[in-house]
Amino acid sequence: MATTPWMAQCLRVVFHWAPHWDEVVEYWEARKFGEKVFPGIRTAALVFRQDAGGLFEGKTWERHRAEGTLLCGTGGGPHDEHAFGSEDRKQGECGATLMAKFLGIENDRALSKILSYTLENDTRASHDSFMDLAAALREDHLYSRFSPEEIVFTYMNHLESFYQKQINFWKAEEEIKNARITRVNVDGRHYVIVTAITMNPEFSRFARSQFGVSASVVIQKGSPGINNMQVFFNQAAGINTVNIAGAIRWREAELAGRKIPQTAEDFAELAREGSVSFAPEWYYVWGNLLNGSHTAVGIPPTRIPLDEIRELVILALTGGRKPTSIKKLGRAA
Repeated sequence: MATTPWMAQCLRVVFHWAPHWDEVVEYWEARKFGEKVFPGIRTAALVFRQDAGGLFEGKTWERHRAEGTLLCGTGGGPHDEHAFGSEDRKQGECGATLMAKFLGIENDRALSKILSYTLENDTRASHDSFMDLAAALREDHLYSRFSPEEIVFTYMNHLESFYQKQINFWKAEEEIKNARITRVNVDGRHYVIVTAITMNPEFSRFARSQFGVSASVVIQKGSPGINNMQVFFNQAAGINTVNIAGAIRWREAELAGRKIPQTAEDFAELAREGSVSFAPEWYYVWGNLLNGSHTAVGIPPTRIPLDEIRELVILALTGGRKPTSIKKLGRAA
């Protein structure tokens, strides 16, 4: 990461009027990672130019640099990808990618999706449902009552949250080494079950991804002292999640001393989405089975031990039959 000051003091940061998502990301990078490169950037005034572009205030970017002005996506120079004067557009770049390379942070994996999304949006006007803030930013500039500066800081807060999310995603790369990984082969179909104790909210997403182990099922316990758990499914694995939800809820009812489901109506209730009277501890939604979550913090913990949850998942996956093979890898969770 770059640490050598590029200017004596950053007094102003200049954008074009109603800056795009690209310039917001560029400025966020400079504030977050470039305090030593742009001394004073956190207290620098923001200026939103209303002219048609070209030289800002009739000065070159070198002159602005000497006077303590950082140009973000406007006015030419190393942080502006647009065609300027006799220079062509910097192909394959946007302001955010230029700033990342300038600061030496372009290989930060937590930034990779932010940068790829921003480049695609800036060069092709594409959008991504995973993080579609660019369209919302444009609409706020057009229709909200807030000033450009207020809007910029609002979206930098969103960006910071997304960056922290990606940091947690990559932290899971180390955490999965301590998880228990069970590979189940049933009549030629292969399932990967990951069991882990971690507070990382992105662990399941990493484990199910190509960067993890492409897990079919992730059983996650929040912390050693709390027995609340979640069971996440990889929709691409083609699992009948209803069977797993039913098996776990049935066992919960049994351990709680509640009425054991016996009739067809009872078993239909076990598979119903939401919470059910037999096992209110477990909420079944979007194909996942949750014993509490960040939006449901008061749910009593399950009575079922972690290892038994895993065995119930295997039992449901195999339809009660003996699997062709089970291979357990990694540490016991």
